[in-house]
Amino acid sequence: MRLGRLKFIFSIWLQTRWLWSKMHRDCSKLKSIMWGSTLLTRLIVGVGPQSITGSIREIIHKFGWIGLWRGNGINALRSAPLQAIELSVYECVKKRIYSAHKRWAIEGPPQVNVLGQAVAFPVLYASPSMVAGAVAGVVSTVSCYPLEVLKDRFTVHTGAYRSIWHAFGKIVHEEGMGAMYRGLLPTLIGLVPYSAAYYFVYDSITREYRQYTKRRQLDSVETLFIGAFAGLVSSAVTFPLEVARKRLMVGSVAGRSTPRNFGHTMKIILQEEGVRGFYRGISASCLKVMPASGLSWMCYEKCKEVLHVDTQQT
Repeated sequence: MRLGRLKFIFSIWLQTRWLWSKMHRDCSKLKSIMWGSTLLTRLIVGVGPQSITGSIREIIHKFGWIGLWRGNGINALRSAPLQAIELSVYECVKKRIYSAHKRWAIEGPPQVNVLGQAVAFPVLYASPSMVAGAVAGVVSTVSCYPLEVLKDRFTVHTGAYRSIWHAFGKIVHEEGMGAMYRGLLPTLIGLVPYSAAYYFVYDSITREYRQYTKRRQLDSVETLFIGAFAGLVSSAVTFPLEVARKRLMVGSVAGRSTPRNFGHTMKIILQEEGVRGFYRGISASCLKVMPASGLSWMCYEKCKEVLHVDTQQT
């Protein structure tokens, strides 16, 4: 993909995240509560009440309405570069894979040597959107992971940090620089299937729906619902890994064991809460993921239309 096209896509995602943030701020308080990362993180790691309404009441009682946005500043700082990187990589990788598929369909797929025998590697069966989504998710997450750690620490360990820089300095001083990447491996383990499913579902439904309606462009409402459904499916499939990741990233919480690694975290959750513990907070996750995913795709597709950027592949 040419450098100019990458700049276009990067610009689109910056505008998309800005528009989403503005819409998010202007929405009613109830919608902001339902979409808030604060509520979701506290439910997942087991801090406070076990229900959405109970968690909302506790947060407001202890910290006021502002507590529902705790860690949102870091989240906003993290979202723009993360999504810009992710979509730029996704479009670039997907285009390269589609080009390679067309070439391999004529010349034949690459071959690998297995025990001295040349075997055709079945790369033609891999979905371009699935592979590109997985690669894009890994690249963007590794690039912005420390900000994710800071956001979750702010959300759970209330009162422990005064600012972003204070949190960063305290964590590095007390736990070492490695703490800023704690939970990265389980994050990537959960992220690869999530990103692959997310982009595959969205791309597949969009492509099939365009063929069914015989239209090249979908309207904003259709894109909104398809994006929301893609977010719902991918989140539901990989949610147990997200629960383990949050617990490991946050560290110890009141009355619970301190996880040492990903395997130990899974064991702790299973022992303390059973299988249901792996789906703690899934309702809040759906309430957050679906509108965010739908609106993000709607804004992204609309920006591409305005800027005359065509990234569709046939």
